[in-house]
Amino acid sequence: MPEAQRRRALTITIVVVFFDMAGAGLIVPVMPGLLKELTGRGTTELALISGSMLFLYAAMQLLFAPLLGRLSDAFGRRVVLLGALLGLSIDYAILATAPSLALLFVGRAVAGICGASIAPARAVAADITAPNDRAKTFGLISAAGGMGLVVGPVIGGLLAELGTRTPFWISGVLVFATFVWAFFMLPETLEAPRRRPLGAPRARSSPTQYRESRALLILAVIFLMQLAAHSLYSVWAFFMIETLNWSALLIGLSMSMYGGLFAIVQAGLVGRATRRFGEQRLIIFSLLVGAMVYAALSMAQSTIVVFLLIAVGSLAAFATPALQSLLSKQADERSQGQIQGALSATLAVTAVIGPLVMTGAFAIFSDDIGVYWPGAPFVLAAVFVAAALAVFVGLVVGALRRQSQGGAT
Repeated sequence: MPEAQRRRALTITIVVVFFDMAGAGLIVPVMPGLLKELTGRGTTELALISGSMLFLYAAMQLLFAPLLGRLSDAFGRRVVLLGALLGLSIDYAILATAPSLALLFVGRAVAGICGASIAPARAVAADITAPNDRAKTFGLISAAGGMGLVVGPVIGGLLAELGTRTPFWISGVLVFATFVWAFFMLPETLEAPRRRPLGAPRARSSPTQYRESRALLILAVIFLMQLAAHSLYSVWAFFMIETLNWSALLIGLSMSMYGGLFAIVQAGLVGRATRRFGEQRLIIFSLLVGAMVYAALSMAQSTIVVFLLIAVGSLAAFATPALQSLLSKQADERSQGQIQGALSATLAVTAVIGPLVMTGAFAIFSDDIGVYWPGAPFVLAAVFVAAALAVFVGLVVGALRRQSQGGAT
């Protein structure tokens, strides 16, 4: 594929991932008001309804990410991504006009299905990038997703001043514009001869089995690491209010700093760091930093310390793109969609159970009964990351070493 087409495909993929993640965060500030308009219920009931919607969104991603990835292996990346973009733009129109709570649930289900397009989007990145350069490319993809999560709630909050439906209308127009752009400009990155038909049986040779076992180990590391990250997504605001009496402004600034630094590391530093140190060393370093920062956060007693820990913790951002690069190398060009679907499903599982685990730990250790330690979720996160490090060093590194020595390809 010509270099100009590669760059165009990567640019469009980055925009798609950004809108996927921004859409997930956009509803956070507007959903309470919209739910109240539709139901007239109290805050507690609205929180339960919102939680149910989050669960539905994650569950749809869990179910459909592997399917969309597999469909992209069989029919090409372009048609799947275009279908997801069109579906997402229609979904925003549903959310903007939904006259009832039931239709709002339908809209969130459709958003979860279309948001699963991240799997074929990552497959595009693997298609157009040489194996040794994939960490840099996946860093750009991760940075786009991270910025989407940061920007989405901000845009939602600003546009909500014009009405609770306004953010959905604006987002729908932007996503549809992206669909039109991609329709005319996105090249197919998986040509017909390289595709794997849906009914084609998988080869069960020893090399294939070795690749699958390595992929499962890498997915286990990603699962533990992402489970730990839900301590930040789920209880950060509550922890800071409980321990440091932070205002909403400080909470927002801290999350923006977190997202911005992670984006800088993943978009600007991953490629150079990978070339200099290698993916395995970078992952080990990042997991060590992550475990130590989570443990330190559990005991943080000042605002300055917290912001310093955010800065140091940004160095853990190397792990995600490096692990995704290693994972992509465990599949051939005919199976990139499938393995990226497995990654998206793994992340969706953590999105389902992570908030329950972390908010549960916070609730248990922040009440008047028993031991008082509101930092318990961060201790749990440190344990998860330490376990991820143990799996990587103890199992993944050895398997990859045998792979490089020719024991399994």
